[in-house]
Amino acid sequence: MLCPRDQILVILPRSTCTLTVTTSILTTTSTTTANTTSSASANTSSTVLTTTTTTVLTTTTTANVCLDSNALVTVLFTLSLIAPQNYTFYSYVYTATAGHTLGSLIFSLRNDPAYWFLDDVSVKSVSTSAELLTNGGFESGSLTSSWIYCNPVSGSSSSQVTMGNQRTGTYCYRDGSSNSYDYLSQKLTMISGSQYNISFWLASRLGVVVYTNGTVLAQVTLQF
Repeated sequence: MLCPRDQILVILPRSTCTLTVTTSILTTTSTTTANTTSSASANTSSTVLTTTTTTVLTTTTTANVCLDSNALVTVLFTLSLIAPQNYTFYSYVYTATAGHTLGSLIFSLRNDPAYWFLDDVSVKSVSTSAELLTNGGFESGSLTSSWIYCNPVSGSSSSQVTMGNQRTGTYCYRDGSSNSYDYLSQKLTMISGSQYNISFWLASRLGVVVYTNGTVLAQVTLQF
């Protein structure tokens, strides 16, 4: 079932992730009043003692370098499954606009109980049938330099080009990212005003027969 969402997932694929450490300084000032009595003059004087304590608070956060909050993103569709599915064909026609012709096609995948299988990915010009992607069927046996994989939180994953569950040919892409999305993307160049047919085949299987809501998710976007 296709489930359009109001929220836009903004993704910038990279091959590495980093840790950002944020340090804040907390300064605490305490004031102590000591009373001193002079018997000769019978006067009471107060002495103020000030103690300053500085505490360094260090908070470590994971920086997801797959995300880019400044990108223009078009969400083609979002898919959430409650049960396994065999290879299913998805297709979308996109019209390129001026100033947004250099971008990336991005698959955001999460599958806690099983695996996603992706095959025969294509971005073709409607007018000329020219193919924009390289190794869309993963028949090179690896992601090569055309595909970019990113696991931003170093989560549990078994993402790889594999044999045995392909739709056609010899290979397909298998993704088993658990508890968080990981990302597969490829850069492409479009012509303003031209239409492109974006298509692929996607399956989810090799796991339990019933899925918990929200644990098997896929989103496909164009980012410029």
